[in-house]
Amino acid sequence: MVLPRQHTRLLKERVEHISDFVSLPSEEDETVLGVGVNGEVILGSDKKTGRAVALKIVSKQTKHLDELRLEIDLLSQMDHPNIVKLVASYEDKVNLYMVTEFCPGGDLSTRLASKRKKRFREWEAKCLVVQMCRAIAYVHSHGICHRDLKLNNWLYSFPLKKFESAKGAIKRARSFNSENEDMPQHTCVKLIDFGLSQKYYDMAQKEFCEMKSFVGTPGYVAPEIQQTLHHHIDHYDKAVDMWSMGVLAFNLLSGKMPFLHPSGGVNVAALLSDKIDRSYRSKFQNDSFWRNKASLESRDFIDKLLDPSPQSRLTAQEALAHPWLEVGGFKHGEGLGDDDVHLDNQTLERFRLFCTMSATEQAMMTLVAEAMPPADEVVLRELFLSIDSNNNGVISWEEMEAVLLNSDADSQTVRQIHTLFQETSVDMCEKNSVVYTEFLAATMDHRFLHDKRLLHQSFRNADVGNSGIVDVTELISAFSKISTPKRNDGGGIRGGQSCGLSADQQQSGTPAEGGAGLAAKVIRTINFDDFVEFCNKLDTQQQPHQK
Repeated sequence: MVLPRQHTRLLKERVEHISDFVSLPSEEDETVLGVGVNGEVILGSDKKTGRAVALKIVSKQTKHLDELRLEIDLLSQMDHPNIVKLVASYEDKVNLYMVTEFCPGGDLSTRLASKRKKRFREWEAKCLVVQMCRAIAYVHSHGICHRDLKLNNWLYSFPLKKFESAKGAIKRARSFNSENEDMPQHTCVKLIDFGLSQKYYDMAQKEFCEMKSFVGTPGYVAPEIQQTLHHHIDHYDKAVDMWSMGVLAFNLLSGKMPFLHPSGGVNVAALLSDKIDRSYRSKFQNDSFWRNKASLESRDFIDKLLDPSPQSRLTAQEALAHPWLEVGGFKHGEGLGDDDVHLDNQTLERFRLFCTMSATEQAMMTLVAEAMPPADEVVLRELFLSIDSNNNGVISWEEMEAVLLNSDADSQTVRQIHTLFQETSVDMCEKNSVVYTEFLAATMDHRFLHDKRLLHQSFRNADVGNSGIVDVTELISAFSKISTPKRNDGGGIRGGQSCGLSADQQQSGTPAEGGAGLAAKVIRTINFDDFVEFCNKLDTQQQPHQK
């Protein structure tokens, strides 16, 4: 099993069967959620927790095997509220399986078709486009180009109702119609299907990788992809995603596709020359087409994305700063931060406590945060996005410092929180910053540390061998950052046994000091009962803040 993001370093070489972990439906009861580039996606459920998951299965005999491996690798690097979470992957002698979070709201294509006027109202489209551009900006910041942005690859995610089954949620989502225009409150969209994605920039080697493959979906393909196919140019870059974003915005606002013949075919001739610009302008850059559909600002936004020149086309960051969206601290050249964004006293104290924890404690908290249901992320997700003023999907110290000033944090709290941002991330594009799941871990309600079902899911995620035992040193290595210059990594659970080990102690097996000055012993492995006790103590034995 492969675990997402930091978890990928926990990978072992072994073969496991999916049925040991995920309940698979019978053929008669199978619910198909969608069809991706690398295979069909069906509804499954975690055997121990019962939580619904989306499952993609690819036979080892097909040509898509390596593509799914790459998709798993790329998705494992993603940690953003508008990108689907990789839950795990499994492999047996016959198939490769990818398990992702379940998004019950269906895709944008289905939702658009259910609209009475077959298009979104402008405020709805704007809300969707903001989320999409944030996700794309984050993907691009990791040197990845998605290359297949389309309506079907954006899924609605919303909280399940109490006692609602996964199939019940799917049925409810598919029943939305003109009589019920609005999706449930706190709905967000998530990007899926990285099956055609490619690394265009190697962060470690600091080298660009040329993209030349002819990929994508008809109607969304950028002209430079067609031009590369016909050898008019040598290669293309990440700007192809922003062309697709322009097509998406156009479709959401008008209900039509800008570059398809009535028959459904692609206007290839136009894509290969300046005819594309003339054709688009003659058909759609006029008031009669857009009457009562979209504002001048939204039309300008689309025009700047559907620019045939990739050099002058808006980037994702520039799109978010466009007057139509005006998202974050970069709009109209403003500085970082927002006077209205602040942390309440309780959230501020949780953040402070997280920054004073040992590496082991932070790893445990992050493990719990990764298993949180989407419904419990809503408030913190919005807070994270509001702090991330430059919309790159991570929180920098400059952004956090501005919020701490708004929150009237005392100098000691500021210094303690600053230590978290001084650490060097394994991922260079997240250097000296806090990623989404880490933010959730630092700010989540500590009642989750007593939620047995959530803790079971968290432990299960770390138990890569399904043995009932978790290797603590590997867990620390997977979650903690490389350098921790100012934080005590030797302390374990306050007032009890310590699992926090320094690098030397991990090698030599000598006892770690810490744990509120009490005698501590090295613990290299823990079972589920140990894990529950550990998490419970992280809440009940926190020390009050001394100013």
